[in-house]
Amino acid sequence: MEIFHFSTKDTAKLARIVLKQQFPGVKFWVWNPRGPEIRVAWVDGPSRPAVKEWVGHYSSARVDPTTDMDYSISYWLMPDGKVVDAVSSGTTFRGGYYESVPLTPKPHPLAYLVDFDAHISLHRYYTKDALEALAKKVSEDKGGWPTPEIVSGTFRGDHPCWRFKSNREERCPGYNPGQGPMLGDFYSLEVDKIPLPPQK
Repeated sequence: MEIFHFSTKDTAKLARIVLKQQFPGVKFWVWNPRGPEIRVAWVDGPSRPAVKEWVGHYSSARVDPTTDMDYSISYWLMPDGKVVDAVSSGTTFRGGYYESVPLTPKPHPLAYLVDFDAHISLHRYYTKDALEALAKKVSEDKGGWPTPEIVSGTFRGDHPCWRFKSNREERCPGYNPGQGPMLGDFYSLEVDKIPLPPQK
């Protein structure tokens, strides 16, 4: 069966089309900084898991973390732009964790078999008001945890954004001194899961 190969440039084009269709009104920056990497960035708007569900899997190269071995995977590309695992080389034949996957049945009459030359990385940024509101929500959900310091920065050189400061001295409550996740890192992971209206 024929496999359609998406170059890095083709993958970026597909990501732009799918993001525009699935998240109307949200501005996404999609660019290729170097090699096969494609970066996708946006401000406030949908959660990181929501964006990942649509374009985060546009990569045929994966790594088995138990052995650091690379392995490949091809997908069924659905008409709406989502991908479904189709066939994988796995790593068990070299002592790794992931089983090989034989070619799965075609899940839709209009699906076709593809692989991707690119690797997608997702970067969600925040306005100050949005990040402060999210920090308050996480703090309340955790029973009144302290909120980490919010600091300013930029992305793509000149676009302002805000983030939580990583401070080794500031750890999540409930751990022994000097142990446990850094508070800023924990909050960053939590707010990434919460959707927001797109930046005006």
